[in-house]
Amino acid sequence: YHFFALQPCETYIYNVCAIYSTPPSHCSSIRQQAFCSMPNAPQNVRITGHTAESTKVEWDAPLEAFGLRVSEYLLIVQIISSSLVQTVNYTVPSTSKTFTLSTNPCTIYLVRVHAVDQRHKVKSDSSRTLTIMSNAN
Repeated sequence: YHFFALQPCETYIYNVCAIYSTPPSHCSSIRQQAFCSMPNAPQNVRITGHTAESTKVEWDAPLEAFGLRVSEYLLIVQIISSSLVQTVNYTVPSTSKTFTLSTNPCTIYLVRVHAVDQRHKVKSDSSRTLTIMSNAN
């Protein structure tokens, strides 16, 4: 038998054959997906700057899990105002751990950050929800 490291979330096909001195030989094929997990969630999501027009959000990178590497962050922002409730997604490269959100007066923003491994198409659980309340000017 042969031991080797499997890449997370990859599907492998194994062919095992019994070779006899006289035909026929018998082969079996097995298809198996390697253990597939998700990245850990970003930690310590916080506001580091706030003006009447914007709020700067920062977070700490998650620890690596099961060989999955963060390729980007997905920010899911729920915007709640007196006339509108909507959800907007923003993508931030893994080299950055900060995002500046444009804000409007009298609006609430609920921000969640996910770590994404694009190679394996998996995302982390959400960070804790950060609530931003933008006051009237």
